[in-house]
Amino acid sequence: MLNKAELVLLALGACNGRHVTGITRLTKMVLLPEGEALTSRGDMKERFRFAPDKFGPLTAGMHGQAGFLGSVGMLAKDGKRFQIADKGRRFLGARTHRRAPPRIARGITGLKKKYGRLEPDGILARAYAAYPDYAIRSEMRGGVATAVGGGRR
Repeated sequence: MLNKAELVLLALGACNGRHVTGITRLTKMVLLPEGEALTSRGDMKERFRFAPDKFGPLTAGMHGQAGFLGSVGMLAKDGKRFQIADKGRRFLGARTHRRAPPRIARGITGLKKKYGRLEPDGILARAYAAYPDYAIRSEMRGGVATAVGGGRR
């Protein structure tokens, strides 16, 4: 079973070394693997609790996880930019991928192929498209939510 910190690292690891700007985008990066690769109740010890917000899916736990990962050197933060650190990448390779059941490892590898080349705005658009119920309170009129048909007003 994975924990929340490992899920954040997996999402950042799928960015192929690129950074993610803002906690809101990081949240969307975590929403996708949690919803698409970790489909069994036993895949995670505890899941993030997402709710619709003015910028789409929001979870209060993201700030805490990002802070923790930064404090142990697994996540690099420069202002609002988040990136997996070398220590985080090593941790993923040494521990998380080995602990994850093969089905999860395949799912995460598939997500990396699917989303690894997308810019953060592409991931944001994908989150709105895949989870339109989280976009119902979005204030992004004419932006990503509307462009992908995710916002119901």
